[in-house]
Amino acid sequence: MTERYCVMGFARPRSRWFAEVGQWSMSGAIPVEFIKCVSTAEMAARIEAAAGISAVLVDGLGHGVDRDLLAMSRDHSVAAIVVDDTSSRDWRQLGAAAVLGSGFGPEELVTALRDTATPLRSLGEVRRLRPDVAAAEFAAPLVTVVGVRGAGTSTIAAATAQGLARRADGRGSVLLADFALDAMQSTYHDAHDVVPAVQELVEAHRGGDVDRAGLRRCTFEVERRGYSLLIGLRRPRDWTALPTRSVDAVLASLRGAFRWVVADCTPEFDGDSETGSVDLEERNHLARRCARSASAVLAVGAPGVRGVRQLVRLLDDLGDLGVAPERVVPVINFAPRSPRARAEITQAIAQLASVAPPTAALHVPLRRSVELIHRGVHPFPAGLTSAVVASVLHVVQTNNARTEMDEPSAVPHMVAVAR
Repeated sequence: MTERYCVMGFARPRSRWFAEVGQWSMSGAIPVEFIKCVSTAEMAARIEAAAGISAVLVDGLGHGVDRDLLAMSRDHSVAAIVVDDTSSRDWRQLGAAAVLGSGFGPEELVTALRDTATPLRSLGEVRRLRPDVAAAEFAAPLVTVVGVRGAGTSTIAAATAQGLARRADGRGSVLLADFALDAMQSTYHDAHDVVPAVQELVEAHRGGDVDRAGLRRCTFEVERRGYSLLIGLRRPRDWTALPTRSVDAVLASLRGAFRWVVADCTPEFDGDSETGSVDLEERNHLARRCARSASAVLAVGAPGVRGVRQLVRLLDDLGDLGVAPERVVPVINFAPRSPRARAEITQAIAQLASVAPPTAALHVPLRRSVELIHRGVHPFPAGLTSAVVASVLHVVQTNNARTEMDEPSAVPHMVAVAR
């Protein structure tokens, strides 16, 4: 019995090879059922909704042909074959199963299908078509800082980055990444330029990997504090320009290019499984990914009845997301100086949280000079940075375990060795 394949195709208007494949299919010159799509959105919807698709044949210069489309195809066991003569992108690195020139013939197409795709008669034997992924040479520890609104989360994140940058193993190679939806780090760092930012870096990863020099060009040096800054979203609604696969590739690249990465994130983790909304999961993907992948999570809250209640809710949300309690450090910002008041807050957290972190809460007292520090982008006092960094190092060294991003199967990417 002759093997037959179901192939979906997408190309730019008036592409010669696209019409030829349709003719070969109609005449029986190739054992292919060819389905033409007018956009990558239609192709993605068909992949999600239908079984029995062997492969997709896409134009490398077509709009929407990027890392995310190839990853979706791979996840549904659909071989992605890219037609591209320019060789401007490493399509196999991005997840393509095969690459053909635009002048390919019937024999070349059938050979590519036999090598990569599942024929119609054996679709029950599902194969995971993934490119070979080399283990990362270096993956920097990721410190994720999340906190309730008004608790000084961005200040704690910047102080953490400065403290790590003052260490011998972090000098000149610490990144503060503003991944919050309501990004404020550009304001606190008096950044006059709003480009490049996280949107531009994600867009660059949609079509390929970015080397270390390219990553550095997307960040700003904060010389007085010793770290680099990646500016965040210009508006909260700009999360729609952040495809999830490209976001994962950005995070992997940053962890390969710096020795420490500190991520300032929004404490919103609801996803599809909790709410039934795929859009909400994509909106919160940065925070979810950073929390799950973190070597240490700083959960920032404020004192008082409301502050403690919000912090407990945040700790419960992290637990529901699957973050191990031993990787979480509760941080009480603006903490009272009274030892008795601090003990009461710590006791309340232990009693109210579903799974209280074993690490003792870090109490950061109110410093009235913080506003002046932000206005002039001056270094934070050593008393603030040293206490936060000590807690981070304790968690990282105590829980020397592999995180989600460290697994080789996480994202195909090229990792630069940090200096």
